[in-house]
Amino acid sequence: MAVVNAMLTQITTAFHPEILGDFIKGYPYILMLMAFGYLLHFIPSHIELQTQQLVVKSPFVLKVAYLLVIVFVVIQIKSSEIQPFIYFQF
Repeated sequence: MAVVNAMLTQITTAFHPEILGDFIKGYPYILMLMAFGYLLHFIPSHIELQTQQLVVKSPFVLKVAYLLVIVFVVIQIKSSEIQPFIYFQF
């Protein structure tokens, strides 16, 4: 129980805004992808449906290009090492 209390205390009281710059420098692509995802939530429904129809009606070669871009972005963003499962640390 002491570990839980220490963890919750660290989360709720040990905020250090001076390391925000280091955090942004360390994870720029992930933060940009998150911001892009949040912005997608504000797109009107009719624009989303038009975009879906555009992709569905596009030629096969263009669909392959979409897939290659997505795979490239995922490879660029993925972490170089596997993060251990958090509950294995307790």
